Amino acid sequence: MLKNISNNDIFTSMRYDDYANIQYLYSIVVFANYPIQKLNYRIIRKNAAKRTISEVLFNGSDKEETLKLYENFIQAWYKLNFKEVRLGSQTITFEHKYSLEDFAKRTEVSKLLLNSSGDNNSLLLIACLKTITELKNDIVRYFHEIMNFN
Repeated sequence: MLKNISNNDIFTSMRYDDYANIQYLYSIVVFANYPIQKLNYRIIRKNAAKRTISEVLFNGSDKEETLKLYENFIQAWYKLNFKEVRLGSQTITFEHKYSLEDFAKRTEVSKLLLNSSGDNNSLLLIACLKTITELKNDIVRYFHEIMNFN
């Protein structure tokens, strides 16, 4: 006997692996905002491209808070299962260049500084945030349409 499959089941199962990434959005956003708040635009982008996350963020009186936010971020970042992310018409391969353990020691802090300038350093993070947000919006839009239909 075949089981009836609802449209809701089809909708969520078709892209379940993509939608599973939504759960990591909060941890990524919180940490992505942190360097901007902490540095308060006090680091020149040229210097940010030369200094690592651990050199810039893991010192000072707020080290404990920073490490907690970073740990939540890095766990979320490495659980993302994207093959690629999109930003406008640009497709960016999503890959982990360094191991989870080496990420802070080898990744430039500029990769976390969200900006809208011509600086492409944070392009992967921006595209990732945009992709996850679009997935979240797809779900909201889908169920909004169902509620308005009924």
